[in-house]
Amino acid sequence: MIIGILAVIAIGTLSNAFEKAYKIYAKQDLKNFISYEEANYQTDYKFINFTETIQNNGDSSEHTYGFTLSRGVIISAEGNPDDPYNSDTPFTVTSTHNKIPIKYAYNFVTGEWTETEK
Repeated sequence: MIIGILAVIAIGTLSNAFEKAYKIYAKQDLKNFISYEEANYQTDYKFINFTETIQNNGDSSEHTYGFTLSRGVIISAEGNPDDPYNSDTPFTVTSTHNKIPIKYAYNFVTGEWTETEK
């Protein structure tokens, strides 16, 4: 009986630790991708225009852009990367992990970070 109670507590604690780690992966990969985009903007005066979602599903850790994502992280973009600071169509990059119900976003016009449910 006592072993069963301890097992339930340990499994719950472990589950919370994994969820926190997945959140950290999604946030950090988004921060790294934003830095990558901003460095490209400083060099070429434009952001990378990608239309597909980029992710690491375990097949490969590096995408064609040369940016490395953590396994399970998914990054996508909305808006116009050619005119990223236009408030009508702001360039926004989002990130999530396939094992958490939260999505993180960064708006290049306002510089604001948001956290929402998927």
